[in-house]
Amino acid sequence: PEERAGSIPEPVASLKGKPVAVRGFMVPVEVDGRGHVRKFILTESQMLCCFGVMPAINEWIAVEMMDGKNARLANDRPVEVHGILH
Repeated sequence: PEERAGSIPEPVASLKGKPVAVRGFMVPVEVDGRGHVRKFILTESQMLCCFGVMPAINEWIAVEMMDGKNARLANDRPVEVHGILH
């Protein structure tokens, strides 16, 4: 929301629309019956992903795969996500 636009640090805000690569742990949000993930949350710490600790606003990224694309489910191991930051 516009009222929160100033709360994003400038170094992060300057990456909007640019390609980025970010490493973290996958928390699946939308998975099909074959284990293909369409949406997930990327967290900085495995404690945030698997042990029920609620991440702070600056400790996660919502990831949505492009149309027709899926990610393989990766439990308990770090993944690297490449894409355009929005």
